[in-house]
This record gives sequence, C-alpha cells and structure tokens, in this order.
Amino acid sequence: MTTLECLFVRDAFPAVERDAIAARIGRARDLVADWLRAAGLDPPALAIAEPAVAVVYRLGPASHVDYGDGRLYLAWPPDREPPLVHEWIHAFSPPPAGTPGEGHLREGVATHLQSLLSDDPVAPFGRARPAELLARWGPPWPPLRSALDAPFEELGPGLRFRAYALGAVLVERALRTVSPRTLFLEVLGHPAALLRLESALGRDA
Repeated sequence: MTTLECLFVRDAFPAVERDAIAARIGRARDLVADWLRAAGLDPPALAIAEPAVAVVYRLGPASHVDYGDGRLYLAWPPDREPPLVHEWIHAFSPPPAGTPGEGHLREGVATHLQSLLSDDPVAPFGRARPAELLARWGPPWPPLRSALDAPFEELGPGLRFRAYALGAVLVERALRTVSPRTLFLEVLGHPAALLRLESALGRDA
C-alpha cells in the first residue's frame, strides 16, 4: 500500500498524539488490506483514492468517507476512537449507488467486518456483536423488508443502530455462501445490489 497522509484539523492534537493516531489509522488500513488480499481481492485496485488521506478532527461531522475527494474524515473526540476498520471498508468499496437496499448492505458489510477484524468498538454498539444485539432487542425492528426499503440516511438514530446490526447479520450470513470477491466486485455499488446478492446466493449455494 502507498503512504498514508493524516491531516489534523485546527491543531487540536499534540505532536505525540498525532503520531499515535496516525499509527492506529495505518494499522486499521493494513488489517483491512490483508483481509481483502486473503479473499483474493486487490486492495490498491479497490481503493477509492491513492495515496490515502485521512482528515482527523475533534468536533464535526460523524466519521465518513467522502467519495468525491476520496478522503476519510475521522471524528476523534477525547473520550473515544472512531470505528477505523468500518471506515476503511468503505474506502475500499465502490461508490454508493444511492438506492436504499445498497446503502443498508454497504453499512452491513462495514459493520460486520469491523466486528470480525478488529477489537475496536463497533459503532455504535461498543464491543457487543451485532447478532447479540438483535437477540437482546427481541424481534428485529424495523422488519427486514421495511428496513431495506427505507433510505438509510432517513432513519433516526435509534432505528439506524438497529439497521447497522440488521445489515451486519445479513452480510455475515451471506458470506457463508457468497465469496467476498462477489460481494465487492459484483454487488456493492450497484443500484440493484439486493437482487444481485439474491442471485449470487442462489448461484453459489
């Protein structure tokens, strides 16, 4: 992988802390890249931008990947770290298709792989695994069909948390049958992502 550049906003981070944060961000990227390579994928080909740039700030928008400029934007308040693996998964995924089902699926991929690859807190669940949370909440709500039909961005925080968990469980189960190559190369980034996933499940079963 090429050099990672970390930009720190408003001089809110002392030099020693900047070095430690940059190292954490780099290790998370390496975790994701190693998993992708082991799955037969090519991380540099998947990366939305090379070299990678992470913008780190204390206060501001929630952590996200901007597919316009190719940068990771990481909110790093004093009391917690952002879900780094989750955001790197987005940075190695195709740009969003803008359809509700694809949006839920891509968040499910990022949340599932965060829980699989990292000991970092899985936003927004702490260290609990998504399947455990769904069991704790009782019957998943909103129901699967309703959740996948509603645009992810329009869900309130409480429902969005459940949608993260629901998407992660869906992806965990899909990956028992569908290869990561199929998921990243044929499903993510397509408007009909759920139909493509359904087709792949039937084909690869």
